[in-house]
Amino acid sequence: GLTIDMTGFEQEMEAQRNRGRARHAFIGGMELSLTYENLGSSEVEFVGYEHTTETSVVAAILINESPVIHATKGQQIEIVLNATPFYPEGGGQIGDAGTITGQNGQIQIHDTQAPTSGLIIHRGVVTHGDVSVSDPVLAEVDFVRRGDTARNHTGTHLLHAALRKVLGNHVRQAGA
Repeated sequence: GLTIDMTGFEQEMEAQRNRGRARHAFIGGMELSLTYENLGSSEVEFVGYEHTTETSVVAAILINESPVIHATKGQQIEIVLNATPFYPEGGGQIGDAGTITGQNGQIQIHDTQAPTSGLIIHRGVVTHGDVSVSDPVLAEVDFVRRGDTARNHTGTHLLHAALRKVLGNHVRQAGA
């Protein structure tokens, strides 16, 4: 009694292909890699296995791929903290979302990436106030979303294991 929405399926598959191409361009872009490498050699401490909140300090801010000292309400930014509980996209699991709140403002984080080894970038928008490099902040992961993401990621691996068991070792998982 079930039906399949093939048109909707094809639209979603195309949207996913576009996201994949955008991610590939993000990772493979030489200019972006140089931008991130120029942020500094210190690694971001990832504390997300132990905590979903962390008091931290703003280490860098990027607007339109350029480092800045300050960002204000409405600006789309990438922000680097000295320590973060935000899990970056990797291993087939999407990056965390949540908020970064300082004394003068708040950033709504919608994506977290690791463009170079040891560097974690939080992408978001300043929703009110402002934020500056060296500001103390509280980074808070959207705990419900992380749980949903982790369960879906684990479910993908369980499904793949079942498919390999039933269909054979030729079955290969390539992303979720």
